[in-house]
Amino acid sequence: MRIVHLADTHLGHRYLTKSDPSGRNEREQDIYKVFNVAVNRILELRPDAVVHAGDLFEGFHPSTQAIEVALDGFERLHEAGIPTVVCSGNHSTPRYRATQHVFSLLGRYGCVNAVWERTEVFHFDGLAITAIPHDHSPDALKEAVAAVRPDPDADHNVLVLHAGSDLLPRIGSREGGAVNLDPAVLEELAVFDYIALGHFHKYKPMRVNACYAGSLERLSFNDDAAEKVIVEVDLNAGSEDAAWITTHPLPTRTVRSLPPIDAYDTEDLTAAVLRVLDGVELKGAVLRCEIDGVTQEAYRTLDVKAIERLTRPCLHFELKPRFIGAGRSTPRSAEDLRVHVAAVTPEGVDQDEVLRRAEDFLDKANSGAEE
Repeated sequence: MRIVHLADTHLGHRYLTKSDPSGRNEREQDIYKVFNVAVNRILELRPDAVVHAGDLFEGFHPSTQAIEVALDGFERLHEAGIPTVVCSGNHSTPRYRATQHVFSLLGRYGCVNAVWERTEVFHFDGLAITAIPHDHSPDALKEAVAAVRPDPDADHNVLVLHAGSDLLPRIGSREGGAVNLDPAVLEELAVFDYIALGHFHKYKPMRVNACYAGSLERLSFNDDAAEKVIVEVDLNAGSEDAAWITTHPLPTRTVRSLPPIDAYDTEDLTAAVLRVLDGVELKGAVLRCEIDGVTQEAYRTLDVKAIERLTRPCLHFELKPRFIGAGRSTPRSAEDLRVHVAAVTPEGVDQDEVLRRAEDFLDKANSGAEE
């Protein structure tokens, strides 16, 4: 008896302003692509069931394309005879109960067992899957968790839950409705054969029979996971067998923060930036370079055009300075404007022309102010 566990697919997630030739957001398409790759891998593995531990969508009003990708993927699994259970997470759960839940739409098509209103238990040939939907009320979610019990008549019991843990960074602290559970809760749930967790975006075993699958793509620079995976669990082997969990890596776009530059010990900032880029695969990458302890004056010495030429193969490259002396009011200069324009001008747009128009606008504005 084998299952595949995935979570935090965040279909519809958008980041950056870069678009593909058809005008669609590049990072949003990355999310759909890796979801489809995961479905392909599951079809190759042919498990007895699939569980999705929440945050299927980026929001509770997903785009048409996000819904299409989800339904198409679940339909492919359904046609292959692989049952799928997906529970709601905080991203896809409306704040107000009067708002129709998008999972009510998923449930109409019969290709996926969508759980959003109450805890449900599904049975598949000796396997019992208990899924607890997200609730924005921490007390209500904790009550639901405390109430679940394994099915004594099932050969294997799996619990699906979307929640954070007090043992982990609060990645959802700024997310609406995010709930963190006391670590003791997992100990109380140890009666289940496997606990499929969602919310934390890195693959992370929590105890011998509980695991976060992580997200399928890196959704921010804070995610420094070495790789993204789906999790295969051999329930017949059991947690006593070290090989009962197998992770299957997924191809993803490079998204990373480069080693930070300490401006205090750096005489040539441009050379320092070029050095941290040396040897990095730039094609299609999303990169950020942090510069610590830099003054406004030193930052303006950067050869922005040289850096732009080198990073042109990237999908996105950004400098993130942490200025010192920011409390002092300093006049803005033309060089400040040049640095800003270079940083925000979309790929393919003439930076010099953008700068010329900005300067013309400022000249006209100043003239009007003087009059």
